[in-house]
Amino acid sequence: MDKLKKKWDELSPFFTFEEIQKDILELSKLAGKKNLVVAAANEKNVIKASIDAYKLGLIEINFFGDKKIITKILKEENFKLTSCTIFDYPDSHKATMESVKFISEGNGDFLMKGLVHTGTYLKAILNEEHGLRRKKGLLSHVAIFQPTGFKRLFLMSDAAMIIEPTLQQKIDILKNAVYIAEALGINTPKVAMVCAVETVNTKMPSTLDAAIISKMSERGQLGINAVVDGPLAADVALSEEKAKIKKLTSEVAGHADVCIMHRIEDANVFYKLMELFGGGNQAGILAGAKKPVILPSRGDDDRVKLNSILVGTMMSYYEDVMFG
Repeated sequence: MDKLKKKWDELSPFFTFEEIQKDILELSKLAGKKNLVVAAANEKNVIKASIDAYKLGLIEINFFGDKKIITKILKEENFKLTSCTIFDYPDSHKATMESVKFISEGNGDFLMKGLVHTGTYLKAILNEEHGLRRKKGLLSHVAIFQPTGFKRLFLMSDAAMIIEPTLQQKIDILKNAVYIAEALGINTPKVAMVCAVETVNTKMPSTLDAAIISKMSERGQLGINAVVDGPLAADVALSEEKAKIKKLTSEVAGHADVCIMHRIEDANVFYKLMELFGGGNQAGILAGAKKPVILPSRGDDDRVKLNSILVGTMMSYYEDVMFG
């Protein structure tokens, strides 16, 4: 474990998904490969992404689902059946419950959603007996992007879990996103509370929440190592040029590592637009669980799912370093 921590400390921030992949290989030489568990793995893109990660030397694979369907897809992809483990559960609900139980018993390192309804997936994760939710933790979705032409990763939350977050839930969402950023080697992340404008407007509750959270951060009330500012519009948060044009003085403006959205509609639209126009350079993961949990969108292709596997793998190593 000491060798792993030393290697981790030597790694630089991961500015691209390619750099994450490279460093996973270095970490695996010291700590061994991570075991991916796929719930209801009866879907071609999730299987293809898993195979690609295996062929890159990043993971071992455990598929839970309909063995006939999984075997058929693996043969179509010319993948040796002996290179993975298949647990035959034709019913997607049962497959999901058993995959979560498998991880909770210490047999896998991180979980990925296959062809199963999100509600069923989350129900298994939240199961009191064998689930993966931390006792007092809020589950939130964190998206990681590196759109075409953009030279670094940035994170955004919450596009999938909390419909209309309260002020306290926004703080928890922020903390979860900062945790993921730290797992990706981003020390002291810069966090933008994203709104439609950069000024506080009493008729816009989003700006009030953003200002409150920013002031709380400034006074050390959040208990995290991050720089938080808001309200900030999305363009100002991510574009140094836009920030200069609007003459904003801020450590975060133009350099945001994390964007926290006001509510799920804003975040989900952001995510879907990035999916359409970002060149496929994105990933999605749940924060707040005992183990890394990948929650891909049904529209995500195998490239996005491979990126999500990269993030899940790196998170697993990070937790080894942090918690032993």
